[in-house]
Amino acid sequence: MHASPAASAQTSSRGPALSRLGLAALLIGIGAVVVAYASAFAPKPWSERGVMLMALAQPLVLVGAMALATGARLASDWRWRWTLLLTWMMATAGLVGALLLPAEVVAEALWFGVPRRTALLFGLVGVAPMIVLPLMYAITFEPPPVLDADPSETDELRTVS
Repeated sequence: MHASPAASAQTSSRGPALSRLGLAALLIGIGAVVVAYASAFAPKPWSERGVMLMALAQPLVLVGAMALATGARLASDWRWRWTLLLTWMMATAGLVGALLLPAEVVAEALWFGVPRRTALLFGLVGVAPMIVLPLMYAITFEPPPVLDADPSETDELRTVS
């Protein structure tokens, strides 16, 4: 059966578009991860390129899964689109940046007590999303309808349960 024009207009709203984009990012990222793993068995120039492909694919998988998990209500909020973009940029910068940094030497200064690559990975891939994502959940949180109800109605609900 074909969907009515009104139903197709509803599916083209912002929420499902973000879900489709998230699914596309997830599938492209998973495909790139598969190619990166397969490149380990390829001859010399291709096996070295697989590492960079993996660093580019992992943030796609991460953000694609997060976009699918936001749901239609959160997906229509522009702040979530910017949050997902910021998370993708931080994770990509952390992974690719760690690969592009020159090799460490023993006498080199440490960042926060660890080598530069480790600090970059820990900060951009681990800590930054751990701060940004809960903050966005808190900013966009909407209380359930029960909390918006009249206090006398909630008293009745408390006595029933």
